[in-house]
Amino acid sequence: MPEEPKNYELPPKIELQKASGDIKKSLELGKLEFRTSTFERMLKQIQEDFPKTNDLEKKEAEPFEAALRQCYAYDPENLAIINDGIDEAHKYGGGRNLSDFFEGKKRQAKSLYKLATEIKGAYLDEQDPINDIKKNLARKKILVLGDDIGSLSEILRFYGAESYGIEYKKFDVLVGHSGILTENGIPQNSLLEGNIADLFKDDTELFKQLQKLGSFDAIVSFSVFNDGSGVEEAITGAESSIGIGRPRITQQQAEIFQSNCSELLNDTGVQLHNDFNMWTAFPKNYFKALSPYYTGTAQEREFLYWPARNSPTIDCLKITKIKE
Repeated sequence: MPEEPKNYELPPKIELQKASGDIKKSLELGKLEFRTSTFERMLKQIQEDFPKTNDLEKKEAEPFEAALRQCYAYDPENLAIINDGIDEAHKYGGGRNLSDFFEGKKRQAKSLYKLATEIKGAYLDEQDPINDIKKNLARKKILVLGDDIGSLSEILRFYGAESYGIEYKKFDVLVGHSGILTENGIPQNSLLEGNIADLFKDDTELFKQLQKLGSFDAIVSFSVFNDGSGVEEAITGAESSIGIGRPRITQQQAEIFQSNCSELLNDTGVQLHNDFNMWTAFPKNYFKALSPYYTGTAQEREFLYWPARNSPTIDCLKITKIKE
C-alpha cells in the first residue's frame, strides 16, 4: 500500500484529457463542510414555507390513501399500481403515517443545502440562507436523478429554479402527478417517469425526452449511485447487485453516461453527485485522477483504482463541463 500523503491539500480543479478525444473535464471533491447553524436556520424557514408537507411523521396515511385512490378511480391500470404500492407500504413499512411512504421535507432540506452550497461555491449566508439560495438558484435549470414523488424538484422550483426530476417507481410518479402531496396541490408534471440506467445507454427515449427540455445548468444525484440501490442492477441487467463476481458497470457504459450528461448540460453546466460509493458508474480516469487527493486512508484510496464493495463514500463529486 502507498504511504499516507503528507501536507495534504486539495487543488481547486483537476484537468483531465479523455483518451478518446479532446473533451476536457474538471473534477473537484466537495470540500465545504456542513454548517449546522446555517442549516437549522434554513430548515426553520422551509418548515414555514411548506406547512402542509413539512412533517409527514405526524400525518396519518389513511386520508392520503383514500384521496390517491379517488384520484385514479377512473384509471384501472394506474389504480392497480396505487393499490399495490399502498399494500406494499403496509406490509413492509406499517403504513400508519405518511413517513412510511415517503421521506419528509427535512431530508430534502439537507439535499437543498448541499446543492445550493456547491452551486454557489461558497458557504451560504448564515443569517439569511434562504435568500442566498434564491439568488443562486434563480433561473437555474436543474435535473434531479432519483426524485421520488418530485419532492426535491418541488423545493427547488419554489425557491426559483426550473427543476425536473427522473423517477423509475411508477407508484411515486403517480403520487407526484396527482398533486396530493405537493404544497399547493398542483400536479408535479415536471417529474418524468424513467430509469436512470437509460442514461448509460445510447439513443434512449428518456434521453430524447430530456433533450427536448433544453440545456441544463446542473444534473444532481443524492445517494443514488450506491451499492444496493438497484441502479447497478438496472444498468447491467444483473439479477442481483450483491455478491462476488456479479456483473459490474462497464467502462463503455460509464463513458456513455458522461457523454449523455455532457450533451444535456450547457457550456457552464455541472454534475453534482452526492453521497455515493459506486465508482464504477464513472470512467476510470476520473477516480484515478482523484485518488491522490482523496483524504481517506491508503487502503481506501486503493479502492478508487479498483472499485470494490464497501468503497469509500464520497460526500460530493463536482464534474464541470469545460469549453473546448
